Amino acid sequence: MQKATGGSNIKRHHIVIGAVILCVLALVYIGIQVFAPAPPQTGYVKITPEEAQSMMSGDVVVLDVRTKEEYDELRLANAVLLPDYEIREQAEHVLKDKNQTILVYCRTGRRSEKASKILIELGYTKVYDIGGLTDWRGEVLRYNRIERIGYNFIDSDYVVEPFTFTTTQKIHDDLPEFEFRILGTRVLEYDLRSNDSAQWSDDFIRVYKLIITTADGSFNQEFSDLDTRNHLVTKDSPGLSFDDWNFDGYTDVSLWKWVGGTSNNVPHYYWLWDQEKGEFVANEELERISDYSRLEIDKENNRLISYSRDGAWMTQTEYYEYQDGQFELVK
Repeated sequence: MQKATGGSNIKRHHIVIGAVILCVLALVYIGIQVFAPAPPQTGYVKITPEEAQSMMSGDVVVLDVRTKEEYDELRLANAVLLPDYEIREQAEHVLKDKNQTILVYCRTGRRSEKASKILIELGYTKVYDIGGLTDWRGEVLRYNRIERIGYNFIDSDYVVEPFTFTTTQKIHDDLPEFEFRILGTRVLEYDLRSNDSAQWSDDFIRVYKLIITTADGSFNQEFSDLDTRNHLVTKDSPGLSFDDWNFDGYTDVSLWKWVGGTSNNVPHYYWLWDQEKGEFVANEELERISDYSRLEIDKENNRLISYSRDGAWMTQTEYYEYQDGQFELVK
């Protein structure tokens, strides 16, 4: 009996030891899962240009997958060239470390996505698609000269930078001062000289939004989907002007659209202050008149004068008065 009892105790002892070992192994396994470093990135990942810039201070390869001609003209600093159509054959020669972080870009993002997925197929573990130069904001090399650009590189003949213009205007003594903010792009168009250096041939502003606010935040109005092409009227102004177009004592707003043609026209957008609505209202009638003529304000007679040209020498003059909420042709 004593022998049997002793064997039972030994078995229980073994069971306890086994359970302890299993618990220790489980804890070790859990610790490994919690504290082990994350596995390398092996799937396709798209990141923003801002995220890419924050990574560029580290040990990364910036990979340009465009053509050599595109690369020679404009590229990110320290970028390595490997055209997308050569990746399968040349990747292992150009990118020897398959665990190194690779940031891939092209012009618009289409080729960079394709190239990134091919690299992942080839076993590269840290591939990030950063899109195209059309979305890049920061420094680039153009013909080996550093430039700082914003919404850049529409095509081989343009560089586009963000443009903002802000001014304030008092439109009536009974109203607070308004802030007028223009959002758009500055387009630098260039031609190539015989020595392949860039020569700027045009410089104009494209406005796409007007934002009107007050300092106390009580007023906020936006006009979007604008489309202008203007050279800077003054050093900084994109053609925004203020005057009382309907002679009601409130200052209105106009924005130059583009340079007119042979008809002497000066196309503008117009926004007139509406006292009842307490906001600016787009006036398509004035916009239509300015599309074919040049408008001036005759303050002495409370009327508008429209000058247009019919043919090379024939000039036509028309007069408009503001009656019952509309501009009426009176002469």
